[in-house]
Amino acid sequence: MAKLIDIKGYWNMANDWTFDEKNVWQGQILLQEDGWFEGVVVDPHSEYSQDRFVFGALHEGCVIFLNKFTPLEASTPLIFQGEFNGQDYTGEVDSLSLMAAYKCGNARMLTEEVHKDLEKQSQELITRMETFKATKMNKAFMEIYHNLLARRQEFTEEIMATYLEKHPADPQRIRH
Repeated sequence: MAKLIDIKGYWNMANDWTFDEKNVWQGQILLQEDGWFEGVVVDPHSEYSQDRFVFGALHEGCVIFLNKFTPLEASTPLIFQGEFNGQDYTGEVDSLSLMAAYKCGNARMLTEEVHKDLEKQSQELITRMETFKATKMNKAFMEIYHNLLARRQEFTEEIMATYLEKHPADPQRIRH
């Protein structure tokens, strides 16, 4: 069964580790048992205040790899990657171009499982995700999403395998 999770992400393009509430996005994701997730976030301080679609892999207490798509008039696609440090996930944010991903700063992400009004909130999130996919996602973004979705199992396993290569003694290994 999927878990509903509140997620909040910070970024700093100055390449240091201080974060403030002006550079934040927040929303919810539905996390599947295999580590795949999809969700919707908003940037409350952006001129473009509409939904952004996020998807990727989350292995709780270990690692997250989050793709963030916004219509191109608002932003290029971004990739947030982070490892769990005991309280949140910290790592890098990359800008995705047609040719490659380029590091453009640091990231911090917080997650918390939702337990209240689970069914109602989950259904609202699914509706928002489907609306974004149907009305806001351009052809190139849709292709990236579908290619990754087609490799979902391989992708989520690869994210965890890469993490475990860097942290072979991690006690979370037992859970995965």
